[in-house]
Amino acid sequence: KKISATPECVAASGKPLMTESLRVQNGRLQNGFVWISEGLEGKSFPVPNHEVVIDQRECAYRPHVIGVQVGQPLAFLNSDSFVHNVHSMATQNDKFNVSLASKNQKITRKFMKPEIMVRSKCDIHPWMTGFIGVVAHPYFGVSDEKGQVVLKNVPPGTYTVSVWHETLGVKTQKVTLDPKRDAKINFAFP
Repeated sequence: KKISATPECVAASGKPLMTESLRVQNGRLQNGFVWISEGLEGKSFPVPNHEVVIDQRECAYRPHVIGVQVGQPLAFLNSDSFVHNVHSMATQNDKFNVSLASKNQKITRKFMKPEIMVRSKCDIHPWMTGFIGVVAHPYFGVSDEKGQVVLKNVPPGTYTVSVWHETLGVKTQKVTLDPKRDAKINFAFP
């Protein structure tokens, strides 16, 4: 779906701006946030100290959907040569609204509670939105253009795995992982 945009955004991208709210290719859904939603209670995991980056580039949040662990640094970068802002619409974590006035300016924040999903937007360019899944463990991912996500090194056990999509909602499935083989789950949205 094409977005009607301001002249600076059209000039920055050099092509029509398209919404990322529903990207499907050959029946495969992109930008689904997948995570283990049950089965890891009472377990703790080290928090990565490497920074995850969301780039405001060509008047879009890139990536559109991303995940971080609770307490992991998350940077918002403005790669455009004009002003953007980052308006976090968190419900479980602290909200913030910060202007990024110049190219390569960035802010870093940490979300300290799990939250599916934190919506972030630019108030100046209202079609610019991004979504952040915040979980207390490392077992999450975002579906790629082939609709695939791989959760690596998940210990054997029984889990509920969930997928969130901004326009299609949430689906869940139970899975039991055997120590000697991988498991495959297929989610289908109508």
